[in-house]
Amino acid sequence: MKVLISSAGSHGDVLPYIAIGREMRDRGHDVTLYANPYFRDYVAAVGLQFVPISTVDEYSRLFGELAESDPKKALKRISEHFGEICNDYYNAMKADVVSGQTITIGNSLLFAPRLLRETDGIPCTAVHLAPCVIRSSIKPARLVPNWIHADTPVQIKRMAWWVTDKFYYDPFFTKPLNKLRSELGLPSVKTFSVLGYTKQIA
Repeated sequence: MKVLISSAGSHGDVLPYIAIGREMRDRGHDVTLYANPYFRDYVAAVGLQFVPISTVDEYSRLFGELAESDPKKALKRISEHFGEICNDYYNAMKADVVSGQTITIGNSLLFAPRLLRETDGIPCTAVHLAPCVIRSSIKPARLVPNWIHADTPVQIKRMAWWVTDKFYYDPFFTKPLNKLRSELGLPSVKTFSVLGYTKQIA
C-alpha cells in the first residue's frame, strides 16, 4: 500500500507524522512524506521518501513573524500560509497516487488529503495531535473561546462555538479553502465546524 503523509508547521506538528511514517514503513508499506524541506534530514534519518513543499526560507520567515505575533495575528498568518501551500501539497500528492493502492494521512488544518478524498476517492485519515480539536461542552479546551468553562450553560457554549466559527475560523480557514475548492470544481462548505477538522461532543 502507498501511504502519502502530509504535514506542515513546527517540529511539534511534523515530527509525529514522521514517526507514523516510520511505523507504516516498518509494517511493509511504501511511505512518502510531504513537508517543508527544513525537515528533510529528519525524514532521511528514518529512511522515508520525501517530497519538499515550499522553502526553508519561507519556514524561517513564517516562524520569525509568529514569534512576535499576538494569538489572533498568529492564527491569521498560519491560515494564510496553509492556504498558500495547500495546492502545492494537493498536486504533489495527486502525482503519487496509484489508484486502488493509496491512502493519505494528514493533520488537522492541512486540507490537501481531504481534497484528494473528494476529487479522487482516496481514503484519508486525519490525525489530530491536540485535544483542543475536540469541542467538548463537558470540559472545554483552554483555547478560543477561552472564556467558557465546564459550568458555563450549554446554550452559551454552543453560541460560543458558533461565534468562534463565524468571526474567527471561517474568515481565516473556510474562506481560503473555498477558493481552492472552487478551482477544483468542488462545492463550497458553509462553516469551519462542518469541515471535519473539529468534533463536537456533548
